[in-house]
Amino acid sequence: MKRLALALFLTTTFTCMLSFSAFAAGSFYVIGLGPAGPEFLSRQAAGLIQKVDAVIVGENLGPRFRNFLAGKKVLFNPYDYHRRNFAALHPEWPDAKIKKELESARAQKAGLVLNMLKQGHDVAYLAAGDPNIFGSWRHWIKGFIPEDRVKVIPGISSFNSAAAALKRNLICNSSVVLATPDMVNENEPLVAALARGGDTMALFMALKKPSAYISKLARHYGPSTPLTVVYYAGYPHKEKVIKTTLAKAVSVITAEPEKYMGIVFVGPCLAAY
Repeated sequence: MKRLALALFLTTTFTCMLSFSAFAAGSFYVIGLGPAGPEFLSRQAAGLIQKVDAVIVGENLGPRFRNFLAGKKVLFNPYDYHRRNFAALHPEWPDAKIKKELESARAQKAGLVLNMLKQGHDVAYLAAGDPNIFGSWRHWIKGFIPEDRVKVIPGISSFNSAAAALKRNLICNSSVVLATPDMVNENEPLVAALARGGDTMALFMALKKPSAYISKLARHYGPSTPLTVVYYAGYPHKEKVIKTTLAKAVSVITAEPEKYMGIVFVGPCLAAY
């Protein structure tokens, strides 16, 4: 019965997509909020947030932008449907069931958005930082919302705020590469090439389990190469910069309690003002 209900829902969702051309449909905005609070909002972003009929926003972001969201319909918290968070609510479920139920839940929420768009309402997904730098919003549009209805509004990335906190010329050797630990662990030849050129690496989502990727970076960049972590980039009273080297990086990163809100920078350019 549950499979039949899901099949009917997905069929309805697909039908809604096909019928967009026959109706005056609304737009789906993906709006970058910047790294911290409203002070980083662009005028375009602020105007659109006030204009749209409903928003999709994480509960950690909503309070910071309450003045813009007053009276606004909030459809759901997208972070509830990230795999890690969803799985934490159902620790007894095997991976296969988590995947299946998560896909079903996302499809149902996407259906809410599609129905609003079909009725001519505008909906905004409010994304921290810049939506196009490791943003998760694509989970909500791929296969559901037609591309011609999607409009992306850029925001200041946490990378920009973190780079400002460093006060360094990160491209002193011509390049800076934004990546994750997965790239370091899975593409060591690229890491070796970057190290030979003295290029700067900025690693997102790199505060958990640093041992594996730090050892590879040290192998190619050298243990004495500077490493700097910027925590809570852009937050007026929480931003913190910790400087060390690859030789000491694992112990330094592990000792800090924060395991999410930080960017790790590596490269010789960090030593030059």
